[in-house]
Amino acid sequence: MRVIILAMALAGCATKSEPIIIREPIEVKTTVLEVCVQEVPPAPALISDQELAGLRDYPAVKALERDRLQRQAYEAKLRAVLERCAARQFDSPAAETHTSPR
Repeated sequence: MRVIILAMALAGCATKSEPIIIREPIEVKTTVLEVCVQEVPPAPALISDQELAGLRDYPAVKALERDRLQRQAYEAKLRAVLERCAARQFDSPAAETHTSPR
């Protein structure tokens, strides 16, 4: 039984069909990537887990608050870079048209 199934499966591989070639140009729109970020803002130095574990309650809360404010400022800088990049990407033509044979 297995031999019959194997023979049927291999019989389908024995036939070869000719490829279909169409020679007419088509228009293809391709996205062209541009480098829009020149410099990534440096990440702030946040408190480590070991440093945080060594602090008492109030200094630990103050350190976490300071880290949160630093992180929010860093995220605001990153968002500004990304928004500037996105605005530039949508202002310029995002796709070029290429004609190539099919």
